[in-house]
Amino acid sequence: MKKNILILILFLLNIQYLSGDTGNSAANFLLLDQGAANIGIGGSPNYFSKNIDILFYNPAMGANFKEAGGSVSYSSLIEGVDMINFSAIWPTVFSGVFAFTFSGLFYGDITGTIISGNEYEYISRDISAKDMVIGFNYAYPFSEVVSAGIKAKIITGTLDTESYLSPALDLGVILNLIPNKFFTGIALQNIGPGIKYMREVYNIPMTLNLSGGVKIFETRQKDHSGTVFSSLLFPYSENVEWKIGVEYSFIELLSFRAGYRIGYDTSRLCFGMGINYNKSGNHYKVDYGFILNNYIGSTHIVSIQFLYDFFPKKDSLASVRKSIQSKKDRLESFKNNYSKALGFYRNRDYNTASNYIQKALSLIPSSKEAINLQIKIGAGVAFDEGVTDYELGEYDSAIK
Repeated sequence: MKKNILILILFLLNIQYLSGDTGNSAANFLLLDQGAANIGIGGSPNYFSKNIDILFYNPAMGANFKEAGGSVSYSSLIEGVDMINFSAIWPTVFSGVFAFTFSGLFYGDITGTIISGNEYEYISRDISAKDMVIGFNYAYPFSEVVSAGIKAKIITGTLDTESYLSPALDLGVILNLIPNKFFTGIALQNIGPGIKYMREVYNIPMTLNLSGGVKIFETRQKDHSGTVFSSLLFPYSENVEWKIGVEYSFIELLSFRAGYRIGYDTSRLCFGMGINYNKSGNHYKVDYGFILNNYIGSTHIVSIQFLYDFFPKKDSLASVRKSIQSKKDRLESFKNNYSKALGFYRNRDYNTASNYIQKALSLIPSSKEAINLQIKIGAGVAFDEGVTDYELGEYDSAIK
């Protein structure tokens, strides 16, 4: 029964892996760290490793992806309380990067325990409880340095017959100051109205998240690299949290991580590792994270991710955009030359029209309209030449 009461308290407070003052707020499960690769470095977003779970920290980080794919994470906080995350991402050529995220905290069945006033009342049926958030993410790279993103979220939860539902937004900006070596970002998370739950109104934990990372070393062959990550959180409760972590990578195959969290009463130390496998444009990742918690036991997190490079010939997103823009420019130039050729043809300036139609056909040789116009222009040129020969008295040439 003690375990059931603890689970119920966890739901009502929505506390993190820590014990702390959350203020007059609900849905504090939104402050939980997501993804094994991020948790392994203390809960900072692991931007350089291309983990889709970084979208839980800053929606602008999705702009870094040139591959489509998905990821799933699972962790057991305490016995009977499980967290499941799912993310999917899809980049487009011109319209930015779209993504979907889901995070759910499931408390299982709480056997015959409800709250009545200030007392616990025991009844003969089980009580189910869960918290969930669904997110629709969009990120756009304005340049190689600056990216911005937005995420629309639906936050919901139930406890027996009681439930809540609330919308929220995340906004973020990323500055990739030195590509793959130094980044910084800012995100304002959980912007939205309060939650009405059990006839009470609570704030959702709006949070300012400042994050950054710097690659402190990398060999010429890129066999070894080391990176430091850090983030500062200013949540609604005004308890500032600082997360710092390090990652060592070996030939882009193995990653080892460690992190420390300041501002937490417990669950300060974090560790993790990852295995990466790349083949034929496909990227597979398995990550493991471990949180040492003094109060409710250690927490283990496992994440699996798959990314598929769906652009032909393994072209980068930038090269595909450049190729399409080149085709657009060619089409625009064709239309311009064809239009001028048609204008000069109608004015019976066949020689000038011939020059422009040849330029148009050099851009799109298979254009039927341009070929037909070229035939007409050729006929016009021949007619003019015949008239000239006739006027010069060269009748045989004029007849030809």
